Amino acid sequence: MLTRTALFAIAAGAACGTNAQLLNPDFETPGVTTTFANWDQYGDPAIIQPGFELFNGINGLKMFGNFFEPFNTQGVFQTLTGAVTPGEEWEAAALVGDLTGDEIVGSNIGFVAVVFRDSSGTNLVDRAAEINVSNVVTDQLTRFAETLVAPLGAVDVQVNIGFQQPVITDGGALHYDDAELNNLSSGNDIPFYNGSFEEIIFGRAVEGWFDFGNSIPNIFTAEDFTSPPASDGDQSVLMFGQFNGDPAGNDTGIFQALPAAPGESWTASVDVYNDSTDPIGVGNVATLSLVFRDAGGNLLGDNPVQAADSSTGFDAWMPVSTSGTAPAGTATAEIVLVYSQAPAPDGIAGNEPAGIVRWDNAMLMQGSAGRFCADQNGDDLVTPADFNAWILNFNMGDLRADTNQNGLVEPGDFNAWILAFNQGTNGPTCTP
Repeated sequence: MLTRTALFAIAAGAACGTNAQLLNPDFETPGVTTTFANWDQYGDPAIIQPGFELFNGINGLKMFGNFFEPFNTQGVFQTLTGAVTPGEEWEAAALVGDLTGDEIVGSNIGFVAVVFRDSSGTNLVDRAAEINVSNVVTDQLTRFAETLVAPLGAVDVQVNIGFQQPVITDGGALHYDDAELNNLSSGNDIPFYNGSFEEIIFGRAVEGWFDFGNSIPNIFTAEDFTSPPASDGDQSVLMFGQFNGDPAGNDTGIFQALPAAPGESWTASVDVYNDSTDPIGVGNVATLSLVFRDAGGNLLGDNPVQAADSSTGFDAWMPVSTSGTAPAGTATAEIVLVYSQAPAPDGIAGNEPAGIVRWDNAMLMQGSAGRFCADQNGDDLVTPADFNAWILNFNMGDLRADTNQNGLVEPGDFNAWILAFNQGTNGPTCTP
């Protein structure tokens, strides 16, 4: 995945049917409103131009940086509309090279990406093969390709070819030719995407996830703010309320679904963080939920668990999970991360309780996540007897007392145990 690359694939491209036959794949035919016929483009049109042909034909696609803004990105894309069924694996590819005397330098990168979109034209997930100074071959075209399995909701597939100049003084150009978009196989298992929120695509709050209540917008990757270290990887996601004056409060969140069948056991889990620099306001609540739906999207079951509120300890990642069994009629299991903002005490929009919640290391999987964190005596129940058991485990340094799952047995585990106990069998699960 080409993180931080702006894939501005927001307009419908040419509808090329389901046979994966791109139009004008070798960039030989000029366009009328775009540089090349059948290709939409984004970024600076002056630097998307015909280039010296390295392989066959007369023309190729040439791109370089605009030399007046950092992280400038430009590119072209073509879309096969209505060509995709979830579970299909697709490949995007192109021949790429540079020329002696105009080689790319420094941090400049090119990319060839496969992108899936939903029926509204919104990007769902993408994967990109990156071209840089270490792998491009001068005066020779090399085939770069990337593959990806279509997620639930995917309808369109797109090849996106681009160039990014992170440093405005870095020069050089890339030449592209003979683009491809190939359907490799169908019926593949649909993976859970971007649970650590490392992957970023322009125009979407969180790649691979659907969002709601993001009106301001108020869902961001943590790179957009001064943030603590992520629980997993380099990025996390933060949310805050909509401050919209709704007397019933408002919900903001993200969700992602996988195919499921009746009788299966499923677990949704995530790490949550209450940041002392912008703590969760009184009345606001962060919730993790495991939802089951039928083929029509109708709700069959919901397994919510409170992840954090204003009483949650500051500045520590805490694991939360919830499990459930798929009821009759289930077609999908869904993880939902929600931040509920309480109404303003005076009813005036903008006076609602403030504060953010951070999420990281999310997972939706078939099976059990382990024992209940509050279960300290190993009887698979959450009862008052677990309090004395937690004290005993804590005094012995037993990792079962590590209720916040940070690898340490420390006083902060007590608050985590209290929270888990109050949630009972809807509370988080832990290992060991």
